[in-house]
Amino acid sequence: MSSARDTQRIVKAALFWDVPSLRSDNSPSAQQFLRAFSYYPIDLSKLGDEPDTLGLAAIGVYEELNGNADQANRHWAEISNQDDDWSQLLALCLQSWAPSTLEPTHLVKATQALVRLQDTDACLRIIAKLIFNALDHRWDEHVETLLGEAVKIGLGDSYIGNLIAIEAMNLLPPESIREHAIGSDLSQSLTPDSLSRYPWIQHLANEGSANLLSSMLTARARSPWTVHWSMGTAADSLQIADTQSTWAGALGLRRTLRKQLAAKLLLQARPTPTESSNGVAMWTLSGGSQLSTVLDYAERSFDDMSGDYLARILIRKGALGRRLAPASFEILRECWDLLSIDRAAKLLDDFYPVYSDHPVAQTQASLWALLSVRLKSIWDDKLDRLTESQAQGVLQGVTPFISARLSRRSSDRIFESGLRLLSHEGPLPSLVITCSLLAGDDSQRERVFEHVVNSTPTTIANVSDLAPHVVDEKTLSRIVPLLVGELRAYVHEAKMGRQRIGQSPVSPLVRAIRSLRDPESASVLREIAGDHQVPSNIRLQAIEALGALARKSLFSASAQEIMEEFPIAGASMSFLRTEPELIQAAKISLALDLQAHAVNQAHLQKLARSPDQRVRELILRASLGASTDSAQLSYESILAAGLFDPEENVVQGVLDAFDWTKAPSLTGYDTIIDRLSTLLSEGRRLTRIAVVATGLRGEESKGQGGLRDRGLSDRSWLVRDCARRTFEQVDDSLID
Repeated sequence: MSSARDTQRIVKAALFWDVPSLRSDNSPSAQQFLRAFSYYPIDLSKLGDEPDTLGLAAIGVYEELNGNADQANRHWAEISNQDDDWSQLLALCLQSWAPSTLEPTHLVKATQALVRLQDTDACLRIIAKLIFNALDHRWDEHVETLLGEAVKIGLGDSYIGNLIAIEAMNLLPPESIREHAIGSDLSQSLTPDSLSRYPWIQHLANEGSANLLSSMLTARARSPWTVHWSMGTAADSLQIADTQSTWAGALGLRRTLRKQLAAKLLLQARPTPTESSNGVAMWTLSGGSQLSTVLDYAERSFDDMSGDYLARILIRKGALGRRLAPASFEILRECWDLLSIDRAAKLLDDFYPVYSDHPVAQTQASLWALLSVRLKSIWDDKLDRLTESQAQGVLQGVTPFISARLSRRSSDRIFESGLRLLSHEGPLPSLVITCSLLAGDDSQRERVFEHVVNSTPTTIANVSDLAPHVVDEKTLSRIVPLLVGELRAYVHEAKMGRQRIGQSPVSPLVRAIRSLRDPESASVLREIAGDHQVPSNIRLQAIEALGALARKSLFSASAQEIMEEFPIAGASMSFLRTEPELIQAAKISLALDLQAHAVNQAHLQKLARSPDQRVRELILRASLGASTDSAQLSYESILAAGLFDPEENVVQGVLDAFDWTKAPSLTGYDTIIDRLSTLLSEGRRLTRIAVVATGLRGEESKGQGGLRDRGLSDRSWLVRDCARRTFEQVDDSLID
């Protein structure tokens, strides 16, 4: 029979997830405890009729991970009845760790039990475990308490103390950090110990990531006709590593592991809605980048409840909530159209906008403004009760999409706040543009015009494009030569090797020319496009700008002139290189806008299948949007290439450019309908909107379900709204 000292030693090894010590122990209970936390079946026969402390713990872990929470708690309660402090602490930690636990009762008891321990290092490790538990269970109010307990013990003289201090600085607001003097005694010279780095958990995570990459490669390389059988999932090691890290309280691994697990969940071939929303939440909270892109990618697997689920996970209260707000609000802004009305309304009470140039404030303002589209009358009433600073904060989030849908009452309130801000701050470009969008009558246009005329030529050009009634012809005539001068100076610097990074003067000039209907000013763009000394990225912009003007009958030339005048090869900046094939595609696209019948069909078909996504997008858009006989441009071949393109940006371009009144006459109409149905099921939001906007009828006969009905029931309000506007007469006062 083992001694009390041996029992305490192995219990502590289990409590701190000291895997080497557990492996070296010969007791069956230690081995079964390891198996339980590795998702392996445990052998009850090896534990005997009366399992010891660790045996009971192993059975409880196995039952918990298999969904039998009551059975798990029964075994852990038996441990808690023992006299030994370490055994009781093991039971309390297991009960606070358990995924099924709903209340922090056991966490509080475990915190209180620390006073009986005489081991500083052990106390800090247990606090790290409990912090991990509190974060996972959203017991946010206990995080600061636990960090305070750690501070009392002392953080700066151990590696685990340093980890807790770093976590505190990541999670708590500055005032709490100063109050607890966290970080003042951090040491950079401490050697990390194995029970802080947990190399055995890192090994599992690395193995899982390697398996995931391997499975992705073999899946792509495998013939589509090969039958492939697999046992389990390729990345189970990541899930095991994550579970073990939660038990260990491995704060130093938390973000890295959660990011890896998020990638695993999102990269599956067909993730469930729960897996996708959990993946997005983990990616967000672990500091992942490109949040809007990741959300857009994952949204295809969401269901009607996923938006609310994300909001519930990401919105945190108190100090922790303020710390997590930047990433959380960015995701909420990106999924505003996926929220239920009740959840969207609750968001208006959870935070208020404020005028500030801080990125978080601007994200919040953007979200608050977007919700006006969903809530209308509720939003109008709440806007009325905002302070002046808060109303000006909303102003920061107003876009053309939002301004067109605001009630006159709300537009007037925000407009007046914006004018007062302009009078105080001066003609800030974003404010001038937004106030111009909101101007609803001649009086308001005259008042904002006073600020417009004092703005930069670029701002005036942008206003002329978005709010044409605000800018007069005299002002446009004044700024066009200035914009031409800016463009020439920009090109001269680029030719000298001093190209600026930022907005190009090309776009504002095109907007001004379009608003003024001044085709003569397009000559500068033609000159730039034909100068081989101009860097290729600027020549590409000039050619695309001429195409935009040609579609408005503001530029004319023959296809032969375009092909001869505009060189493909020429100067190129190493950090902004544009491939010659893209220049060629832009030239052909312009030729299609001007004189489609003169384009070589064989070359067109070749470019439509280019490996460069940008080339395909240019050619397919231009080919399908050209005003000519469908047979001349081989519409069916071009359309098929675009609809089945692997890149959704290309597909969206095809859906936008093609004249869908011609679709029923095509021999491949049935295939088109099947493809549209697939895109509506599996595509991203913008793709689904583009499908619905085609307005195609007749698809019911295919047995795929009508595009109309599916669009009207889509999980995204944006898709539903597009379906209503495409297929029905819509009253803008309607609430979702």
